[in-house]
Amino acid sequence: MHYELRNLRHFVALMNHRSFSLAAQAVSLSQPAFSRSIQALEHQAGCKLLEREQKGLPPTAQGQLLLSYALDILGKAQELGEKISRLNSADRDMLYFGCAPAPAAGLVPRTLARFIALQPQVNVHFVVDTRENLNRRLMAEEIEFFIASSQSFELDPNYRIRQLQPRSWCFFCRHDHPLATQEGVTREQLLVFPMVCSFGVRSLVLQYSGRRDYLPAVECENGRPLLDIVLQSDAIGCASQLQLSLAAEEGARLHQLKPVDISPDLEALQIRDGVVSLRRHVLSPQAEAFIELLQAMDQAPGGDASVA
Repeated sequence: MHYELRNLRHFVALMNHRSFSLAAQAVSLSQPAFSRSIQALEHQAGCKLLEREQKGLPPTAQGQLLLSYALDILGKAQELGEKISRLNSADRDMLYFGCAPAPAAGLVPRTLARFIALQPQVNVHFVVDTRENLNRRLMAEEIEFFIASSQSFELDPNYRIRQLQPRSWCFFCRHDHPLATQEGVTREQLLVFPMVCSFGVRSLVLQYSGRRDYLPAVECENGRPLLDIVLQSDAIGCASQLQLSLAAEEGARLHQLKPVDISPDLEALQIRDGVVSLRRHVLSPQAEAFIELLQAMDQAPGGDASVA
């Protein structure tokens, strides 16, 4: 049985508007032409799809079933069109990628600034999102790769990881916090105050707390709001040291705390960022060029040696 996408779109419009005249207007058709389209769809289905005599034009059981499939079919058709358009765009030097909020604040924009100067013919589209959402976009082929904390992908053979420089983490508070005057602090002193941290250091905070059920007061993927919370309260922050340095460059008056009872093993643990892509996909030349530049700037001494 063959169904025309055009007829399916018209039926969805009719179910949305529950009026032949309004639905016809929505799809830019005359009402007689729109009615013929619905009749053609009923002929294709071999049954009545809606109760024309009843108020609100309720669908029949067959109409309800067809509506659910029509929504799925039309959604897939749109997705197909977008993916083909993206592949066509690849011939016009398009680059699609994503990054987590932390990389988006440091290495990535600086690399992009250099990249568009070196390759002005490339049009770049990048999204900033959580690692989980970026992975969904990657699997849906909406982006070629993403830049984020890579620990959870490193043992999965479906992914290709290109590591960036690891980032050290630290505790910090506002400059006039009660703990800011102390040379060293203990775990008990720190945990008296609310803890705010990014998702990337959540597991490190949990290990340091020594409590199986410890939860930070606030967790956020984006480090900027966390800094603002620390600056306006007695909360203790936990993030990368580079993030703290960037905040200081912007004039934020923050103080790095030095726990005296942190274990050497935990202190040595670092946040690992990487460029994550799917092994089964060959990256476009523009994607490879951007990643190569990203890694070069990441390795540059005295420059962007880490990701914010």
